[in-house]
Amino acid sequence: MAILNATTGLRSLPTFKAKSFKDGSGWYVEAEWSDGLIQHVDDFGSDTEAKEWVIHKSAGWLKTHPKSK
Repeated sequence: MAILNATTGLRSLPTFKAKSFKDGSGWYVEAEWSDGLIQHVDDFGSDTEAKEWVIHKSAGWLKTHPKSK
């Protein structure tokens, strides 16, 4: 499991986790907010793809996907 936690001085951002599906069919990324809310972000074919998404694309995702209620 890969984890990236991003925070700023004023706004708490989610922790992104790359996780494998229980059946082994692939990987997915979830965003976990400080209040415990978990959002499914996307599915990926490998752990490398999921981790690369977290590193390179999670900031852009945050701009277009604010925390859902």
